[in-house]
Amino acid sequence: MPEKILSICIPTYNRADILDKTLSTLVSEPSFIAEKIEICISDNASTDNTGEVVKQYTDKYSNIIYNRNIKNTEIIDGNFPIVGEIASGTFIKFLNDYASFKPGELDKIIEFIETNRKERPVLFFSNNNLRNKTTEVIHCDTLDQFVQEASYFITWVLAAGMWRDDFRSINDRDRSVVKFMWCPDNYLRLISAGRKAIIYNRQFCVLQTLKSKGGYNIFQVFVINYLGLYDEYRAKKQISGVTMFNEKTKLFLYFLIPWTLNLQITNSFYSFSKQGAFKLLFKKYWSHPILYIGVVYLFFRTLLKKIKHL
Repeated sequence: MPEKILSICIPTYNRADILDKTLSTLVSEPSFIAEKIEICISDNASTDNTGEVVKQYTDKYSNIIYNRNIKNTEIIDGNFPIVGEIASGTFIKFLNDYASFKPGELDKIIEFIETNRKERPVLFFSNNNLRNKTTEVIHCDTLDQFVQEASYFITWVLAAGMWRDDFRSINDRDRSVVKFMWCPDNYLRLISAGRKAIIYNRQFCVLQTLKSKGGYNIFQVFVINYLGLYDEYRAKKQISGVTMFNEKTKLFLYFLIPWTLNLQITNSFYSFSKQGAFKLLFKKYWSHPILYIGVVYLFFRTLLKKIKHL
């Protein structure tokens, strides 16, 4: 049996139809057919027919591994280390259950992994979502450089991946599960230890449309938990004050403002909570002028919507 170069790890919960579409595209990939990859699925105790859907594939393909949690982890990130544990490939690549590879891109990712297999830098997969849209491969020699380039996209499951040896060796690997920060915490820890990082900045995946998404307080998770990850590296002077200021600005302008508009003004199907939003923002942004500019902007956007509905 050929060596598994890549384990595609999919945590899932109650998305049987969506997962079915994702798996149907994966099993048609040349790399899957050649058994260079395996697909690992961890079902977080779904109440729909996820098990039945996956069985159609496991009955046919030996390189699909299915795990069903006896009990729901209750925290989304709790399923990530579980699905990683069943992986046997040289490199573990996490994948949202609603993401599918663009034609030919999986083979390119395998080539990218094999190219870096000897030196084993930290690999990050941006799906070309960064502010930098033109550079396909970005080399980062320090943690400060990595934060400048990758920004808050390190929180996205689709971007995450690590060498299986790293996955198995990180001490207290799951310490940030309850904060919904399992992936970014481990990225930062690996790079802070002196590892170089390479960002794969190609668009390799397309996403299915979801009927609903959410289940946590978006301001607690991104303002307090995410920005809080950087505190220990700021104390060690591995991340500069300028980088931190810029990261808070980018997070506010390009993530928090759009999501606030989505949750407060738009009729959104997302179920993210915004309870205590301003208090949480003030805790991290009280000294940053962008907070007060943003509050004024949101006030007038909300007012404009009310006027339009008069």
